[in-house]
Amino acid sequence: LLNHRLGLGPADDTLPLRWFEEGVSDGPYRGERIDPEEFAALKTRFYEVAGLTTAGLPQPHWHQALVRAATGFAVTVDFPQDADHPAESVLLDEPVADLAELRCALTRRFPVLAGRLDDELSLAVLNGQTIMSGEPTTRVHDGDQVSFIHAISGG
Repeated sequence: LLNHRLGLGPADDTLPLRWFEEGVSDGPYRGERIDPEEFAALKTRFYEVAGLTTAGLPQPHWHQALVRAATGFAVTVDFPQDADHPAESVLLDEPVADLAELRCALTRRFPVLAGRLDDELSLAVLNGQTIMSGEPTTRVHDGDQVSFIHAISGG
């Protein structure tokens, strides 16, 4: 979680390039070097054993438990796939009072999602209930599930 907040991801989980290119200079492994394909397979296996996604983040259920233990607040926010964007799911660990605050917090924490949140056709669905109006008065609680969907779909 800390690495992700610092902007680090799977590409940063590596070794110095020279370890792949140059052989060991001394000792019983003299001349040997690390095979990049074997290292990639080992990293993939580590992510599986550690309960991480391919993005290097904890699996959703584990991520939620970690966030809740650390902050006391976790809201899952889903963005279904649409014509222009893939499906996304994020976890907000910053306490917010209502759906309007949630939109602001998501825009600040996940700028890449701003376009999907600021869209005038974007509707919030809180725990399965579509919120047509009154986002500033619709409370958000720990454990809630929120989705942002397009009001109009089809083609």
